[in-house]
Amino acid sequence: MINKLRWDALFAKDNFYDIPDSRKGPEDVSKHLLGFRARSPRLRESDEAKKLVQDEFEELARTVKVALYSAYTNPLTGLPTLDSHGYGMTIKRWGAKMIKIYIGIEMSQPLLRKDLNDAETYVTRLHSNRSG
Repeated sequence: MINKLRWDALFAKDNFYDIPDSRKGPEDVSKHLLGFRARSPRLRESDEAKKLVQDEFEELARTVKVALYSAYTNPLTGLPTLDSHGYGMTIKRWGAKMIKIYIGIEMSQPLLRKDLNDAETYVTRLHSNRSG
């Protein structure tokens, strides 16, 4: 489900700030955490801001690739495997500056059935969205 926060607030490079230690939990005090401030509607709706978001999504599209595959095959070779990769896998290819996300089709296949009632469809969607 898409968060109600505007996506462009996440990409505004100048809106990030260091989170002070007083706001961190004990396990996070040693970590360098960042927060962000939402911009005003006037700034958020400017042509410059819209272009920035478009450029960020274009870069993301060049960097991240998503593919469906059977979790019982090796996504790189297509050959069957003896064990399942679960719901999917992510592979980072730093030399190519690319991230590939493989999603196992077995998780979504029940949604293609025509004989599911509303409750079964809801539970299947819930499981698909919460898994991984």
